[in-house]
Amino acid sequence: MLRMHRENLDDRAKDREAVTREMKAQRDELMALLTKREAEHVELKQRVETESTLLRFVAGDGSEGNQGWIGEIRSQVEQLKQFRWQLIAGGATLLLVLDKVWPLVKGH
Repeated sequence: MLRMHRENLDDRAKDREAVTREMKAQRDELMALLTKREAEHVELKQRVETESTLLRFVAGDGSEGNQGWIGEIRSQVEQLKQFRWQLIAGGATLLLVLDKVWPLVKGH
């Protein structure tokens, strides 16, 4: 009877040791996974910061004077449109002047 009791206690101790080893192995796996996820989080956070900085640089952040590349390009396109109309108006004026002046020059 005492022998059976002792064997039962030994079996329980072995079971506890096995469970303890299993729990430690699971804990180690979880810690490795956590470390991996933390590294991925840091990498994603850095990527988001880089991309948002680039986006603010390209598109501007909406503050006065910071239009970004897109705003700067739009501004230059508007300036070119105005310059084109100035050239057209200047050319039309030149044609009108030549139309009036040329006969005088030719006849002189």
